[in-house]
Amino acid sequence: CYTALMTACDMFYQEIPELTDENKIEILKYAPRIAAINRGIKNESEMNKACGYIYERLSQHVESALAQQTGLHYPVIFIISYLNAMISFGFINERLSKEILEITMKSYDLDSVF
Repeated sequence: CYTALMTACDMFYQEIPELTDENKIEILKYAPRIAAINRGIKNESEMNKACGYIYERLSQHVESALAQQTGLHYPVIFIISYLNAMISFGFINERLSKEILEITMKSYDLDSVF
């Protein structure tokens, strides 16, 4: 997950070198693409399905963050989106996704990403 995040950041910085709070959310567009590349998914229908699944789940996460006034933590949101793509592709389940997220958050300094 962390490697996928770093790859997305490299791609993002090449496309948009000046980060603002408004454009940070755009890094999420790389989550399904990188997950598909990492798992050899080339089927456009599978990609569209993963994007729909990610955005459906993402809207729940954003609503929760806004309701709790915790703010949006874009590196974590990217990792959640990447893992949701993996769930959509059938490579992991919800339980494993949560475990991977917890391990990643404990193992890496995600605050230093942007």
